[in-house]
Amino acid sequence: MMHTQSFPSFAVLSGCPCELLIMIRNIIELLKLGRIEFGGFSVGVMFSGALSLRPSAMNSADILALFALSIFATLWGFAHNDWCDVTLDRRSPALLGRPLVCGSVSEPTALSLIVCCILASFCIIALSHSGLGAFVLLASVTLGWLYNELSKKLPGSDMFFAASSALLCLLGALWIAGRSQPSRQTWNLVWTVVVIHFIDQIVFNTGAALKDIKNDLGSGVVNMAVVSGVDVGSNDELTISHKFQAYLILLKLLSLSVLFASPLLTGTPFTSQQALLLVTTAAASLWLTLQALDMKVFDRDQIGRRWLKQEAVSKLLVPILLLQTVGWQWCLFLILVPLGWFLAWNAVLYGRAASLNKGF
Repeated sequence: MMHTQSFPSFAVLSGCPCELLIMIRNIIELLKLGRIEFGGFSVGVMFSGALSLRPSAMNSADILALFALSIFATLWGFAHNDWCDVTLDRRSPALLGRPLVCGSVSEPTALSLIVCCILASFCIIALSHSGLGAFVLLASVTLGWLYNELSKKLPGSDMFFAASSALLCLLGALWIAGRSQPSRQTWNLVWTVVVIHFIDQIVFNTGAALKDIKNDLGSGVVNMAVVSGVDVGSNDELTISHKFQAYLILLKLLSLSVLFASPLLTGTPFTSQQALLLVTTAAASLWLTLQALDMKVFDRDQIGRRWLKQEAVSKLLVPILLLQTVGWQWCLFLILVPLGWFLAWNAVLYGRAASLNKGF
């Protein structure tokens, strides 16, 4: 008996473009929720860990796996942060465009994205057959989850997020470690990179929280900025307390101290060219930190831009530190991929490559 294949009618086919557009729109809203434009920075963090251990051990499968882990971490982390703060965010006019706030993504859909990204990450780690790697990923997820839950309730909870990010850096190294025999000096370099990422992430996260200080002060939020006495006056005068400034400046100086002490730990002195680049970039990073802490008027967008510039310049320090270990090609990869990823996805999602998402 012959069976004939049935084909959809023209009426059904004519509806496909509309359905496709709806699907694309929904995907775009999910990517906005997960701030995929910041995924390149996670790529830089994880790859810096892997490359500081042994660049020659990297193959195309490693690159694909580490890239996927970085993007999944970004997507679930930002989505969960918005999911935890959605009630608070609805009180801020500046955040009405966020997907969860405006309703373009439902809370159950956001939760599905979070769970799928976390599960996909553990599936990738399973391919490495590393029990230690799975434990580090679990610790990173747990700390990131705690940060999202406690960031508006516990001063200093930025350390949870910083530790979660630093563990991704360590995870990158562990991904490669099974196929190499790194020396003690090499592991010292890995831990130096991990510590620098940890401290710098505290500085950025704590400082960037100033963009929400006006809403936080009127919403019962308890974070480092609020308890340190940061205030916004009736005419949007921004008062950043000396206590808050000192806290972040000391952390920034500690990060730079670890950076310049690395030759003592690794046994590899800086080249003259490398030293010049590090001193110049470190000075720029410190200056941008001071500039971001010296704002006198509350302007949410301006605060966000200043801290993003500070973070972008600070992220240059680790690639320069690794220059002798990884060479110029990988150094440029660590610098250009995060920047290119940010500009490309900003253009796709918001129409302007260099613009800062209003919901950031």
